[in-house]
Amino acid sequence: GSFAFLIQRLSDRNYAMRAMCLEGHGAEYNTFKKANVYYVCVVWYPPSNLDNHKNDATIVDGCHLDLIDPSDGKTYLTGRNLDSVIVNASEPVECLFLNASQSNSGNCISADDIAT
Repeated sequence: GSFAFLIQRLSDRNYAMRAMCLEGHGAEYNTFKKANVYYVCVVWYPPSNLDNHKNDATIVDGCHLDLIDPSDGKTYLTGRNLDSVIVNASEPVECLFLNASQSNSGNCISADDIAT
């Protein structure tokens, strides 16, 4: 699998968890393991995804390839711009999806950035 496929699987996982927590859906998924690979892959099947929620102001979805530097995999997302999106949201934010990739130097997002 490619890095893009990984990000898509993480996004699907986020929307599956959203549906489970907010709508009572079960979390549907499959697992598989490739030969000579040490980890198990998980593929999620959410009842809805970004396409269905693209205009939903209650979701801040930071799990996208356009937020990742393709040369080194580090995130462009900063605490400051994340805070701005949440504070300036047109509706109260119910879901915050973040990719836990490595941040660029000086662009770390701490728990304090998210909580304040």
